[in-house]
Amino acid sequence: IGDPKKKQRRKEKDFVRALKDLLVKDPDVVLLHQGPDVPALDLGGHEAVRKAMHKVTKPLVLCGHVHWKTPVITTPEQLQILNLEARGLLLTRA
Repeated sequence: IGDPKKKQRRKEKDFVRALKDLLVKDPDVVLLHQGPDVPALDLGGHEAVRKAMHKVTKPLVLCGHVHWKTPVITTPEQLQILNLEARGLLLTRA
């Protein structure tokens, strides 16, 4: 979300529309630069992202931009978020 004149940026309303279009496809994982805020846990992020995702529980959200002391949380709505700001993630085959 940002100035659409810059690379890889969209207006907030356009980003939210694209995110909602993606969520309808029922993904298992969603990778975002900046994830949702979680006011109930006093965790920063983007309010519009939270509102766009408020009814979904399935995708694991991988995000960053705002550092959280606790890297993995489950929101009161049961959405799991892995905050990777200043962290690494190594995925391997089971």
